[in-house]
Amino acid sequence: GELDIATVQLLEGALLAVEQTDVEMIVLDLSGLAFIDSNGLRLVLDLNDRCGGAADRLRVIAGSPAVERLLDIVGVRERLPLIAP
Repeated sequence: GELDIATVQLLEGALLAVEQTDVEMIVLDLSGLAFIDSNGLRLVLDLNDRCGGAADRLRVIAGSPAVERLLDIVGVRERLPLIAP
């Protein structure tokens, strides 16, 4: 799928609901994305900030070429708690 201006609000609502629970870890799997825009990236970065940064509650699976390329272009790979798919 795609994570862009048209879909970001749906994911944001779901993530906010999960954040309000007492789950110890949130795993955001982006490996199936064919496209991610700046709105999607901003959502991921904001979620990371709210969940305590790279060593805390969030883990992100990038995996797809679209996500990997964006992380490299923007230079935020080291800001995210990435795990292998």
